[in-house]
Amino acid sequence: MRYYFSQFKLILFLLCISTHIWAQPVEYDIELGKHYSQAVESQMGVYNDAKLTAFIASIGEKLVKELGDQPFEYSFKVADTDVTNAFALPGGFTYVTRGLLALVNNDSELAGVMAHEIIHVDKRHSVHQMHRSGILPGLLRLPGQIVGAFSPTIGSLLLAPVDITAAAFSANYSRSHEKEADKEGVVLAAKAGYDPNGLTTLLGNLAAEAELLTGEAEKAKLLDDHPVTDKRLKYLSKEIGKIEDVNVVVSTHSVLDLINGMTYGQNPEQGVIIDNKFMHADMDLFMQFPTDWQTANTPVFVGAVQEEGKAIVVLAVTDDVHSPKEYCDTLVSKIPAEYASMITENKAIELNGFSGHSIMLVDKSSTDAVYLHVVWLNVGANVFQLSVYGLDGHREALESSLNSFRRLSQDEKNGIQIQRIEIIEAQSGESLKEISKRTGNVLDIKTTAVINGVKEGSKFEKGQKVKVVKESPYVTN
Repeated sequence: MRYYFSQFKLILFLLCISTHIWAQPVEYDIELGKHYSQAVESQMGVYNDAKLTAFIASIGEKLVKELGDQPFEYSFKVADTDVTNAFALPGGFTYVTRGLLALVNNDSELAGVMAHEIIHVDKRHSVHQMHRSGILPGLLRLPGQIVGAFSPTIGSLLLAPVDITAAAFSANYSRSHEKEADKEGVVLAAKAGYDPNGLTTLLGNLAAEAELLTGEAEKAKLLDDHPVTDKRLKYLSKEIGKIEDVNVVVSTHSVLDLINGMTYGQNPEQGVIIDNKFMHADMDLFMQFPTDWQTANTPVFVGAVQEEGKAIVVLAVTDDVHSPKEYCDTLVSKIPAEYASMITENKAIELNGFSGHSIMLVDKSSTDAVYLHVVWLNVGANVFQLSVYGLDGHREALESSLNSFRRLSQDEKNGIQIQRIEIIEAQSGESLKEISKRTGNVLDIKTTAVINGVKEGSKFEKGQKVKVVKESPYVTN
């Protein structure tokens, strides 16, 4: 979570989509993409590595050049999240995540997935299918689902004036669109000088990663719209076989040199969540979320939701233009007079050394009472907002989480580690186990095999490049 709250309060264009999309000018795609890209970048963050970004852009430019004249000015960025993903917004705003880059082992794999996304843009697939869905962490959508579900009155006030319910739009592509992007994407990659088999190889790595995480085979997805199945892989292989005069002219392993040193897993610059404990070394903050609740950590907020969606905790940085009491007064002003009796608390407070203001509302009009508790706290030069909302049966867990907000201890701060990918050269005949022992790799053998796209028992040739992950104490900015 960073200081990006002001960027988060975007006005998202909700345009009516014609059933015949070609009636819409291309400016429609561009305007839509501009607004959604702001939401994506404020809520995901952009990974700050100029050389890596330039390299990815160079691949994208090679691919776009093969399309001929284009009405869109494509952009290519690295999204700062460990979620394995790649996606493109209307108008050519294209993103590859750190999580996906960690699985890439050669330039053709990266070009394959980027070509696939570029075809979606070129064919304007996303404008056909735009709807609220999963580019962003699932928790971003949960407040919108919870609002009003239990108490329309309190639900409508959830997190006001901090609006975290606005989620970017993404495309849930139809099967025909996916097949078209697969078919034309591998052709596009081949035209640009990349091995068209790169996409199938990367999809295989994605399937292996998903099986590692879930214990289930063939469940990997690049979002819900990019399923990895045997049928899809066979279709891709068939289409690749039809490509004539494939001439791979692009260096195949440049990407490994560029991701050397890239952050792996959670980025401590946004804080880390370990055992549902949120710790932010740069902000010097700690918060404990209820055990087993789903968590999400973005540049603009961090939070947790109960597994059945019956309660939520959110911590966010405000725009700092008001005092805690003024934020509270703003919330009170939004409450209709007939519901003022729901307010059970409105007072100045001290919480673990932070001064602030608290308001609590309880709606007992239904069988299960629902409550909302919002606290604004002065934290240095900033004002933080802690919001908890849900069925009254979860009040104890919610209040415990809210009351856990405090400064980090020095031991906690010292314990925060940052993990980075390191590209090493194997010795002749070395196994992953031997490489891990020699280099201090912190990943287990299964995960190391997956990110390298090899079998666990693989032996390596002398000088062969291998990814390992090392960790070191995080140094605050």
